[in-house]
Amino acid sequence: MVKKFEIDLSVPHSDHEIDIDAKNVYFGQVDYECYIKINDKTGELIKVTEGMYLETDHRFRKFYINNEAGSGKLVFYASDHVKIRG
Repeated sequence: MVKKFEIDLSVPHSDHEIDIDAKNVYFGQVDYECYIKINDKTGELIKVTEGMYLETDHRFRKFYINNEAGSGKLVFYASDHVKIRG
């Protein structure tokens, strides 16, 4: 099963928590600069780019979204078994 997530980037987010619970994540649309932290609010900020793919042998439990108010949206897909690519 593939889960689709859409985040409105026209509003600012500061550690906006998203439950991911997956092993593979593909970022299909990134309309404005944004960052994620993985599994922990105190973690490192990672800049998200369109086409970016993340994979782990463990689990991505949560993403924390961070962005200033911009435009457009962030669209990404998460799965356990399907290796998602654009």
